[in-house]
Amino acid sequence: MDLREQLSHNIHQHDIQEICLQLAGSREQGDGYSLRSKLYGLLFDDDLRVANNAAWVLTHLGKTDGAWMEQHREELVDEVMHTGDSTRRRLLMTLLERMHFGKEHVQPAFLDFCLGLILDSSASSGTRSLAIKLAYAQCRHYQELGEELRSTLQMMDAETLLPGVKNTRAKILNKKH
Repeated sequence: MDLREQLSHNIHQHDIQEICLQLAGSREQGDGYSLRSKLYGLLFDDDLRVANNAAWVLTHLGKTDGAWMEQHREELVDEVMHTGDSTRRRLLMTLLERMHFGKEHVQPAFLDFCLGLILDSSASSGTRSLAIKLAYAQCRHYQELGEELRSTLQMMDAETLLPGVKNTRAKILNKKH
């Protein structure tokens, strides 16, 4: 069964582990780049199940594969901002959250997107928490941006927040900017 076909069905943790093992095995045989590339390409498949399952698998890859993902940062950011699927957005944000954001990676449109998600009470707790972390990753390099993030976080009514968002908010507010 090829990779796309595997991802076109409901998958479970053991399926993800099997695909990760296939990827590890293909690296040993020197074919890991093409399998990783194929998996990454499936993030943009027309079938939303395939695309979301590819994203889910990618969130389970190891650190060496995470470093490989860095070269796709711009495409992932663009996809996060344009997808209408909340599951897809959360999975892609998880991939981005694992990346290092230096000064050169600050993108005003993406930062604004994250700041908007932080305040979006209809967004899931996980998505809002990831938005806080990604906004911080970009803001921490510039005092003015750090102050903007701090103001945004202080606007949130801590009493109405779900525990995950409340915890992430508190951690970021306690960091020095």
